[in-house]
Amino acid sequence: LNFGPAADDLPVTVAQVADTVAAALGNAQAWVQAPGNHPAEAPALALDAGAAMRTPGGHPKLRSADALGWSADWFRRFDAGDDPRAISLAQLSAYEALA
Repeated sequence: LNFGPAADDLPVTVAQVADTVAAALGNAQAWVQAPGNHPAEAPALALDAGAAMRTPGGHPKLRSADALGWSADWFRRFDAGDDPRAISLAQLSAYEALA
């Protein structure tokens, strides 16, 4: 099953992902696409979470921006020397506590 944002929270563009993660990490620098030819890339990122949403309790508990913020927070804490298992368990507990 794919777990992801609700359909009304999609699509998320690659630029939105980059901006959201950079902001969550405290990076105020803007990014600029490098000039030149590049391999083709999807302009938007989305998961089909329909099957997960049809299971009991399978509804999304985080908006895309919040989920990206949690991911960025995990990496920020890891880079600061926090124990990755402890970070993960804390986030799992916080996620389970969401309504």
